[in-house]
Amino acid sequence: KTIVNIDELFSILTVYKVFELNDDDELDWTVYGSLPSERMEDLLEMINGLSWDSSVYLNLKNVKELEKYSKNDCVPLRSVILPDTIKKFEDGCFSGLFHISCKSPDFVCENEILLNKEKTKVISAARTANLSDIPETVTELGAYSFEFSRQDVNSIPKNINKIGERTFCCARFEDNKLVIPESITEIPPYAFNDCDLAEVHLHQNISKIEKGAFWYNPNLKKVIIPEACHEIPESAFGRCCLDEVIFHNNVKKIGDVPFVHNPN
Repeated sequence: KTIVNIDELFSILTVYKVFELNDDDELDWTVYGSLPSERMEDLLEMINGLSWDSSVYLNLKNVKELEKYSKNDCVPLRSVILPDTIKKFEDGCFSGLFHISCKSPDFVCENEILLNKEKTKVISAARTANLSDIPETVTELGAYSFEFSRQDVNSIPKNINKIGERTFCCARFEDNKLVIPESITEIPPYAFNDCDLAEVHLHQNISKIEKGAFWYNPNLKKVIIPEACHEIPESAFGRCCLDEVIFHNNVKKIGDVPFVHNPN
């Protein structure tokens, strides 16, 4: 392990960007010093400039707040340990890593899932985190929280009544199937983007499906629009491979090309 302050780390990364790492190099840094959000963005941009096959592990110190940075934003980053100084943590920050832990008393981390103190909302999760491990007290899955995850189930827990934008972006479900519980009545933008879904069960009380909700699921062949849904928005099922779409007479509005780039 290497212990550095934040200024030293930036200097080290500047050197590494000039002299590229070997593919199997692993970097384990404990980082001290103040790290405001704008410097965190710079830090991850520099880490992302390393070889994609390298591995970076961060143990952050004295960081008070973090904005949203995903695994997709910083490919070589594998894990992060968050300090007890963290007071603010935006949805999806560091989702999709292989390991996430937090020492702050203002958050709870269980089974690679980061929760608010009350354990009512998932803020972020590692890609190894499973929906089956979510506490029954949780009612909301934050934006980006389960992106890149690999699920051993094909249904969202019944105690969940709200999901966020891109909550399951690039996630995978068992048997490429998804069952949405009746407790969820709105599907936010790009919530299930690129999930390789072949089968989706939408219950009839879903009242809102937003832009790009199921964008790029090329194995999806059939969809039944729920009776309570009065609008099919732009790109809702874009880049799928739909052979059949069933919707009811109460659909009042169809957005621009909701089924764009469907070959059939």
